[in-house]
Amino acid sequence: MSSFGIHKSWIILSLVIASMTMLFLASCVAMVYLQIHKDLKSVPLPWLFYFNTAILLASSYILHKVNVNTVSLISLRNNCKQVLLLSILFLILQSLAWYSLLSAAVTIQSDRMSAFLYFISGLHFIHVLGGIPFLFFFYLKIKKEYNHGHYKVDESNKLQFKILRTYWHFLDALWIFLIAFLTLLIMVF
Repeated sequence: MSSFGIHKSWIILSLVIASMTMLFLASCVAMVYLQIHKDLKSVPLPWLFYFNTAILLASSYILHKVNVNTVSLISLRNNCKQVLLLSILFLILQSLAWYSLLSAAVTIQSDRMSAFLYFISGLHFIHVLGGIPFLFFFYLKIKKEYNHGHYKVDESNKLQFKILRTYWHFLDALWIFLIAFLTLLIMVF
């Protein structure tokens, strides 16, 4: 706990989310600036970008429905496993989406808008990839506790889960914002 009564993990997560928000917003502002002042063509989004949105919404729903005050350890473990698998599926499909862009001759060198599309979706990819080890180790921790006869979620697990859930919800909301933003750019320009 900090001197303000807030656990240090929440402070760290808040700083991470704030810095990620600034990075993505600055990138979006740069895209709009280039679109307006350089009259660049928009890059159509692969359909997998939209499908990935559904995958992330499903993972958010799985995490959202968990009530850590009443959930059993096995239920929490199963929910984490589902989100882990959905996150890995997201990464695989995102790679396939980039491949479809490359197959359509949309490369980083094509133009600045293509480069920004790869940059923004790549940044999101990296942040999902970076969250997977935390989710995986949490999954292993609660699996081990369950195998040792613990069936209730303790305070430490509740805190860890709430932090993971908040991070995942942020990534999901960020992806939805990015898809909406990129779709709007295509429609307007």
